[in-house]
Amino acid sequence: MRPQLLCVVLALAAACGPGAKTAARAPVTNQAAEDVRPARPRLTLDGALAMMPKDTELVAELDVKRLRGSVLWERIEPWIRQQGGEALGEIARLCDFDPVATLDTLLVGVKGFGRSEPDMTVFVRGFEQRAATACFERAAAAARERGDDNTLRVDGDHVELLEGGVPTMALAFVDSRTALFVSRSGTMADRAALQAARARTRADGLTGAATFTQVVGRIDTRATAWFAMDGNAPVFGGMPYAIRSVRSELHTSADPARAIVGTLVFEVGPGGDAAAMAQMFQMGIDTLRGGPYADLAQALTVSADGADVVVDVRLGLAQLERLAAMFGPLVP
Repeated sequence: MRPQLLCVVLALAAACGPGAKTAARAPVTNQAAEDVRPARPRLTLDGALAMMPKDTELVAELDVKRLRGSVLWERIEPWIRQQGGEALGEIARLCDFDPVATLDTLLVGVKGFGRSEPDMTVFVRGFEQRAATACFERAAAAARERGDDNTLRVDGDHVELLEGGVPTMALAFVDSRTALFVSRSGTMADRAALQAARARTRADGLTGAATFTQVVGRIDTRATAWFAMDGNAPVFGGMPYAIRSVRSELHTSADPARAIVGTLVFEVGPGGDAAAMAQMFQMGIDTLRGGPYADLAQALTVSADGADVVVDVRLGLAQLERLAAMFGPLVP
């Protein structure tokens, strides 16, 4: 996981700057008066999709809270903490909460999938607004104690992190526990992009793309992880088959024999042949049988269902560990 993305996931990027070290906790000044306003309603999936650009190509969600209850978590958590490094420890010291244990869900919309710097609309749920804002303040104060010129600007629900007076990251709380980040051409400090996202109407946002939202509607979004991808995305441009969309949902459990269970569905476009495509996929999987990747072949079953090619996934913990050992060295 890239350091910048990890910071977004944790919604605490101020502590992830260069030269971060253990620092004494700084007092928080200018505390806001107690907020007596009624709680804002929780952002729904439909509301989040409405804030994404209408031409978004990929939407994916990871339910970290559900993942923590699975047999996979004890394997995944150490890796996350290793990637976070010293920054995670500093966040916990400054903020009085463990960001890895607090993160609830991560929802991402991507345009330009496959580019080195795609546009992203990211919703991070789980960090309470007041606690997160106080954490930003403490992190900025700790950075100043190290000699860095870090400041925090809070304007209602908008929060900006600045280095040397220049914004380096901006976010907005869209409910009391959900932060919105927008990345455009690799820049995550564009307040105007945040405001544009929040101002979108249902017709202007991804909810106005009827075909794509219908694909999302065919997914069990209560799954631990799911994604939907538009077949018009550039990544499909060189494929020999007409793909209308791709969708997937993966469920995790505490049962080692059913560590991951789910489906990957290719919706074949006009002029395509789902049966032929399914046969091609199955032939590719069959070549793995009897070899070192036999576990992968056993975990996947391919079938054609009307205009859809359905890949059923059934992975036990032992199979996942073997696959991780095989492919783990390829992950940067």
